[in-house]
Amino acid sequence: MDKKYKKIVTKNRKARFNYFIEEEFEAGMVLRG
Repeated sequence: MDKKYKKIVTKNRKARFNYFIEEEFEAGMVLRG
């Protein structure tokens, strides 16, 4: 699994409409077994 990819799980459109987004962060988990 050397390929990197992005997948949007959820997006809150109302929050973007009502508030100014100053910074965005991306987080992830790696499952090993």
